[in-house]
Amino acid sequence: LLYNANGNEKTTINIFDVTGKMVSFFVTERVVGSNAVDLDISHLAKGCYVVAVKNGTNASQIKLIVL
Repeated sequence: LLYNANGNEKTTINIFDVTGKMVSFFVTERVVGSNAVDLDISHLAKGCYVVAVKNGTNASQIKLIVL
């Protein structure tokens, strides 16, 4: 997962299934600027998920498809 951080803050990454149930939770310490984090999603079943990323006051969501 690639993302930009505005500050040296904790970043939370949550993965939700299609029913809205949180199936994974990650917390990382990142630096200002571009960041990359490897997420272990090997335990996820095939299907569609929503990845929610929050860093400070910034938040975004993306769709994840596991094949």
